[in-house]
Amino acid sequence: MGGFDTSKMVPGATLTFFETSYTDEWEFSINGFRVGEKPLFPNGAKTAFYFEEYPAKLDSFSPYIKIPKSIGVQTFNVMFHETHYQIYDDLLVGPCELDEYWSVSLFVNDRYYVKLAPESFVLDVGYGDKCFIPFQYNDVDEWVLGEPFFRSFYSVFDDAKGIVGLAPSVNYMHASIIEGIVPNDQLKHPEYHNDQLPEQHPENLPNMNNPWEMFKYVCKFAWGDLMGTNDKEDNSGDSDSESSSFMTSFIMATSIFCVGNLFILYCCYEYYKWTNKGGSK
Repeated sequence: MGGFDTSKMVPGATLTFFETSYTDEWEFSINGFRVGEKPLFPNGAKTAFYFEEYPAKLDSFSPYIKIPKSIGVQTFNVMFHETHYQIYDDLLVGPCELDEYWSVSLFVNDRYYVKLAPESFVLDVGYGDKCFIPFQYNDVDEWVLGEPFFRSFYSVFDDAKGIVGLAPSVNYMHASIIEGIVPNDQLKHPEYHNDQLPEQHPENLPNMNNPWEMFKYVCKFAWGDLMGTNDKEDNSGDSDSESSSFMTSFIMATSIFCVGNLFILYCCYEYYKWTNKGGSK
């Protein structure tokens, strides 16, 4: 690692060094976050959560902070708690007043809270009283730390040791790096739910390349639907739900009946061709 420019760092700040994975890309890990500076929002909701570890790629060319696919909705809802945002020209926008937002601290490498202040991710792009919010759901299960991250921190990359040094940028005085421990509360998202129906687990789905397996699976599901064993929730009193379930069962049963008869007819036809071919000899 060569020299670094302390004039680009907050006065008095020092570089904090982060180990990275030895891959083709610079990569941290993130397994938690904290929003704001207090354990609770004013309405009593919690502000800090942990989750399973996800890789976090450093990408200065990306304009976004991208949140892993499986925790995207839940994480976003906490980070932008009670913030009035909307989609405008395919961009996420919200109010330009910084006090409408909370700081976001990502728990990096199971050791440091790396805080992004609102001024680094609330951007005036000429939409009047609306500002661009560069957060986005990722289509894979990994974080991407893009421009908002690099605006907040002066960074130094050491290829030889595989480490990255970070310090709050002089342009964003409210950014910080603080050593801490992982939050106590688990972020609930669908992957943590163990009460899914068996059909919702991929390992119980049929082989899509095996027609016989597909046929058996459809028959089993239709029979379960007809007998009411597929529905584990009490829908008593819900006439719309019962009517919908009955129609679905009826359509599936009729379809299976028709497919079965077509299969029998096809077998008869093939047998007829085979016997005629044998007779002609």
